[in-house]
Order: sequence, then C-alpha cells, then structure tokens
Amino acid sequence: MEKLLTVWFDAAAEKSKHSDVVYIIRRTIMDHVETFQDFSL
Repeated sequence: MEKLLTVWFDAAAEKSKHSDVVYIIRRTIMDHVETFQDFSL
C-alpha cells in the first residue's frame, strides 16, 4: 500500500503545478502510515 501511495502521489506531483504542496501532503501521509505500522506492531 505504501508503494501504491508513493506512485500515486508521484504521478499527482508531476501533473500538478503545486508540486510542493503535493509533496508536503505526501510526506505527511507517509509519516502517518509509518507511525500506524509501528503502532500495529
């Protein structure tokens, strides 16, 4: 799922004029995903 999110946001960043915003959102989500995985372990 992480790779799918990464690919999706990479594609969105390429198409978006606001790639910086997309990158920030992506980093925020990925940080939450990592935190959730640590918590579930």
